[in-house]
Amino acid sequence: MFSNLTIATRLKASFGLLAAMLLGVAALALWQMGVMRASTHELATNWLPSVEHVNQMNTGTADFRIMEFQHVLNTDDKAMAVIEKDMSVVLASFEHDHQAYVKLISSDEERRFYEAFAAEWKQYLQIHDQILALSRNNENDKAKALLEGDSRKLFDSSSAKLTHLVELNHNGGVAESKTSDSAYATARNAMVVAAALGLALALAAAVWLIRSITGPLNQALAAADRVAAGDLTGKIDVTSNDEAGQVLQALDRMQTSLTQVVSNVRANSESVATASAQIAQGNQDLSQRTEEQASALQQTAATMEELGTTTRNNADSAKQADQLAQGASAVAAQGGEVVGRVVTTMQGISDSSR
Repeated sequence: MFSNLTIATRLKASFGLLAAMLLGVAALALWQMGVMRASTHELATNWLPSVEHVNQMNTGTADFRIMEFQHVLNTDDKAMAVIEKDMSVVLASFEHDHQAYVKLISSDEERRFYEAFAAEWKQYLQIHDQILALSRNNENDKAKALLEGDSRKLFDSSSAKLTHLVELNHNGGVAESKTSDSAYATARNAMVVAAALGLALALAAAVWLIRSITGPLNQALAAADRVAAGDLTGKIDVTSNDEAGQVLQALDRMQTSLTQVVSNVRANSESVATASAQIAQGNQDLSQRTEEQASALQQTAATMEELGTTTRNNADSAKQADQLAQGASAVAAQGGEVVGRVVTTMQGISDSSR
C-alpha cells in the first residue's frame, strides 16, 4: 500500500506526522502548564491567604486574651477604658481577617472546624462581656474565676481549632505544591518521551523515505546504464506506481521498443547483406564482361590505328591532288586571260575594218 503512494504523498504524510507529534507535545505542555498555573493560583489565592488570615485571627485572640487579663488586673477606669479601646481595635482586625477567611474555605472538613470555632468563639465573647462587666465593677475575683474557668476552656478549644485550621490550609498548600511539582514532572517526562519518540519516528520516516525513493531511482539508473551499454536483455522489475515506478515503467517500455528496433535493424542488415552478396556477384559478372569488352576495344583500337594510318595516307594523296588541282586551275586561269586578250584583239580589228 505504501509503495503505491506518490513521493509527494509520502513527504506530506511524514511531515504531517511530525507536525501532529509537535502539536501533541505542545498541547500536553500547555495542559500541564495550565495545571501548574491553577495550582500556583490556588496556592497564592487560597491556601497561603487562608493560613495568613487564620494566623492573624489566632494572634488576635491571644492579644485579646492578654488584654482581658490586663483589664481584670486594673482598677483605674481610664486605664480600663484604654484597654477596652485597644480590645475593640483587636476585635475589628480579627473580624476583618475572619470575614476574609470565610470566603476562602474550600473543604467540608475545614468548614466543620470553622463552624465549631465560630460557635465557641461566640460563647467566648459572651463570657467576655460578663468578665468586663465584673471588672468594671471591680469584682476582680469573680472576673478571674471566669477567666480561669469557662473562658479559658473556650479559649484553649478555639485556639486549638484555629491551629488545626492553619494546619489544614498549610497541608492544602503543600498538596497544591506537590500537584504543581507532579504536573511539572509529568510534563517534563512526557516531553522527553515525546522528543525521543519524535526523534525515533523522524529517523524511521527518513530511512523509509530515503529507501523508498532512492531504491527505485538506483534501479532506474542501473537500467539506464545497462541500456546505454547496449545490454537490452536485463529485466526491469516494477513494484510500485509512484513517480519512481513510473520512471521504471517508462524505461521498461523504452527497452522493449529498443529491442524491437534492434531486431528490425538486424533483419534489415541481413537483407542488406544478402543484397550485397548478390550485388558483388553481379559486379563480378560485370567485371568479367568489362574485361571482354576491353579486349574487344583493344582490337578495335588496333583496327582504328590502321584505319588512321590509311586515312593519313589518303589525306596526303588528297593534299597532292589538291595541289595538282590548284596548278591546273592556275593554268586554266592563264589560258582564260589569253583567250580574253585574243577576243579583245579580234574585236578591235573588226571595228577598224568597218
